[in-house]
Order: sequence, then structure tokens, then C-alpha cells
Amino acid sequence: MECFLALHNFKQGGKEMILLFIGPSGSGKTSLVEKLDIPVLISSTTRKPRPWEINGEHYYFVTEEEFDRIDKLEEATYDGYRYCLSRQEYEDKLKENPIVCSVMEINGVLQIKEKLPQNEVRVFYIHAPLIDIIFRLWKERGFKSMVKRVWHAIKTNEFKNAKMADYIIDNSNGRFDLALASIKSIIKLINYLKEKGVFDNGRTDRDYYWADVRR
Repeated sequence: MECFLALHNFKQGGKEMILLFIGPSGSGKTSLVEKLDIPVLISSTTRKPRPWEINGEHYYFVTEEEFDRIDKLEEATYDGYRYCLSRQEYEDKLKENPIVCSVMEINGVLQIKEKLPQNEVRVFYIHAPLIDIIFRLWKERGFKSMVKRVWHAIKTNEFKNAKMADYIIDNSNGRFDLALASIKSIIKLINYLKEKGVFDNGRTDRDYYWADVRR
């Protein structure tokens, strides 16, 4: 089964929505997001760009002083560097499309849920078995980085954050296309339901999703 859905009722709201993708490093959340046909929010950071990174495409690279002046939806510190998602970035991308997305850790999700209406946020947890994650990170980033990232995921309980999600997507090895198709079908459904204004009739996203799947 590629997709499991949490049993939350979502009341009808505005047209805007942010999709937040969480999961351990190596689960494939960034790769999945890059394949979606919706704007991806770009975070700001105080760290220096890596040789292949482009300002405004991978991150907005800013100074500490610039970072302090940003109106932030969420922020975090990793390896001594500061990261955040700005409210300006969110509002600018909504002008391109009413649904936008971002990859982040659970603390960022909790911060955003405090600052945006609940009906404006959906959370996707990308699941992959630990053994798959180890081999992916080892292949892509090397042994030392793999150990560091897996330890960080364990220490911060990233493997236990599925309970915070509205949707749980299985991205085990060999299931990437199925995972991507599941996410796209959910986005299509959300778009349809928002246009029809039917989120306030007592049914859940799960009801609508599985009714659509069984056709």
C-alpha cells in the first residue's frame, strides 16, 4: 500500500495551502518534491553556498544581520548555521499557485501550524525502511555523512513523526513512482475539493481519497 491517510477532519478554508514534507534524511522527500508541479518554497540560511548551489534556487544565502530582519514562519539551527522559511517567500509563491510545498523537520511544521490557519496546512510523512535509508545515504553522501544523518534522525525522533502527518507515503526502494503518483493524486483531489468548497460537510480527506482510488 503506497499511501495511508490520517483520520482528521478539515474544515473548509481559503484557497491557499502549504504542503509540508517531513521524514528522515534519505527517505526521499526532497526527490519527490522536486517532481511535483507546484512551487517549492526556498529557505534562507546563514551558511555559505556549496560549489554547485545557486542563490535563490537552492537557498537564499544571507548574512546573520539579514537573517535577523526576516519575518519568519519557522526557523532552525543545524551544524551551527541558521535556516528559516520567510513569510515573504510563502506569500510570493502563492501568487504563482494557490498550493505550494516545502521540505522541513517536524519543529518547523509545529511552528508553521502556530502561525497559519490549520486548514491551510497539510503534512506528508515520507516513510522508508531504515536499511533503505542507510544504503541511499551511503551511496549519495558517503559513509561519514550517512552515520551523521542517521544518528541525527534517531536522536531527533524523525522516525516517529508519522503521527503528526495527515498523509503517510511509502517510499521504500523500488516504489518511488508509486509514491509520487500517490502524492499527485492527493494534490489533484485537494484542488478539486477546495474548488467545490466541500471540506465542511463532515467527511474526511480519507473518504474522498479512497472513493476516488476505487473508481
